[in-house]
Amino acid sequence: MHLAHTITFDFETFYDTADKYSLSKMTAEEYINDPRFQVIMASVKVDDRPAEWKDTADPEFESWFRSFPWEDSAAVAHNGSFFDFLILGWIYGIYPKFYICTLLLARPLAGERESSSLAKLAEKFGLPSKGTAIVMANGKRREDFTPSELAEYGAYCAHDTDLCYAILLYLLQHWAPVDLAWMHITCRMAARPVIELDHAVLEEGLEAEKEKEGRALELLAEQMQLSQIHFSDAKGRPVELKKVVGSSEMFADLLRKFRQEPPMKFSEKQEKYVYAFAKTDDFMRETAEDGSDLPGVTEAVHARLGVKSTIMSSRLERMAGIAERMGVMPIPIRPFGAHTGRCSGCLVADTK
Repeated sequence: MHLAHTITFDFETFYDTADKYSLSKMTAEEYINDPRFQVIMASVKVDDRPAEWKDTADPEFESWFRSFPWEDSAAVAHNGSFFDFLILGWIYGIYPKFYICTLLLARPLAGERESSSLAKLAEKFGLPSKGTAIVMANGKRREDFTPSELAEYGAYCAHDTDLCYAILLYLLQHWAPVDLAWMHITCRMAARPVIELDHAVLEEGLEAEKEKEGRALELLAEQMQLSQIHFSDAKGRPVELKKVVGSSEMFADLLRKFRQEPPMKFSEKQEKYVYAFAKTDDFMRETAEDGSDLPGVTEAVHARLGVKSTIMSSRLERMAGIAERMGVMPIPIRPFGAHTGRCSGCLVADTK
């Protein structure tokens, strides 16, 4: 593949930790598609030329930013796969010929226990310090910066881009072209999503899951009423049934009231015996599939599994939100995410 240039770039965007609007509290998809999202500035470096920056209030920002030969070049960014590449495509509709994320390149070499942040990599390779100007930007929108603050932030942004390119040169020595091609594909799957989501169908599925959980609790409530079983707190107030089946101790008491002795298993992690209430444990699995001869036990198990097994509802809820905001599904895949070298799934959420 012929690439005309290497374009290294970086976006600085509005964030507000006090309002919990940041990548540490949200997925990148939620963050970028939030009404509060604002690009403050961008810096761009073509090949080994010095990085230059412009803030988005500059009348020439759009024409300047789009003037670079993105479609014929390799775009490089640190954490680009889970941030900068997404903004490039989702906000500006720019799709480079090739994607290179220096965070993805660094992580398999550094290992999951060692930070692969731009600051740590710069220190590791003996490069100039990243700087801390981003701290003063917390809670500030573009219009809140003074000219001197904007200049300081712009220099910081450009310096980040220069560092990213310098780090790229170190990292490329350790990767084969076929590995870079695979990383490019995974970055593109998030930056240029093509799978269309049907919001109505997802909402129907979510409602069906809620109804299933509600029906399981209703059936259990009927059995408890027939057996005259009640749960009260220390002040004699009725305890919500969802809380009863969600608590291992109360669920164990409920089974005993239905004349079923709660199963136990030894937990090596806790170094003691605990209740065997996981959906894969024999008692829970067999009762859910075949039922129990003891009245109320089957209903109790179904209610417990319905309340505790929230993965389907949470996934449907997240996908419905993405469908409403974007209409398409970004596919976040981390190449070489496992120590064996295989890919791993993740949220579109890694921090810079």
